[in-house]
Amino acid sequence: MCKNIVTPCTVLKYIDIFLGEATSPLKTGVIEAENPNWRVIPDLATDASILEVINDAGEHYIPDVDMQTGRKALECYSSQGEDFNSVRGETWWRRTYQRGDWRIKIITRTVLTSSATDFYLRGAYR
Repeated sequence: MCKNIVTPCTVLKYIDIFLGEATSPLKTGVIEAENPNWRVIPDLATDASILEVINDAGEHYIPDVDMQTGRKALECYSSQGEDFNSVRGETWWRRTYQRGDWRIKIITRTVLTSSATDFYLRGAYR
């Protein structure tokens, strides 16, 4: 019989140990409130379905390090009836960091489509 078996209970025990030693959450101030939203858009005329996800975490100020951060994601998933080749997912993410006169903005866009045999992934960033 194996004595080195890792069970879910063992894993949870170690997670509890590490979480118990975690630091307290950062103190932040809200500059722009979060604005998340999920919308399902059925088009009955064309038998299309669209899911729009807005994952807007807003903008926050972290006084301990004098930094401003922001995060926003827009996601759109669609399909046309029973046509599995019509499935499409598109995501757009923006992350911002600012401290004094230093500022950075990262924007990414990813599009996933498919055919009967393959997945196609396109991405861009700036």
